[in-house]
Amino acid sequence: MNSPGLCRDGEDRNGKFRMCITQVLPNFDVTSALAFDSVFVFEKKYEDVSKESVTSYISAADNLLVKRLRLEAQGRVVLSEELSGIIKK
Repeated sequence: MNSPGLCRDGEDRNGKFRMCITQVLPNFDVTSALAFDSVFVFEKKYEDVSKESVTSYISAADNLLVKRLRLEAQGRVVLSEELSGIIKK
């Protein structure tokens, strides 16, 4: 799974879903000091269209979830989360 259009089906506690790669962003700036290369955008939509969908931005190189959006059935964002910093040890 490494290019837009690739999908997989699954099921979780909310029901059956399809998760697809919608974009591969060459770079993604979270803040002016925090940027990532090769960010995959995944969209998870449920078979039951009344369920919320989730869009996740994942850094391929760092294997980090850098942003997640939860959208109601009509497409309005109901929750937005972003990575705000990284502390390396």
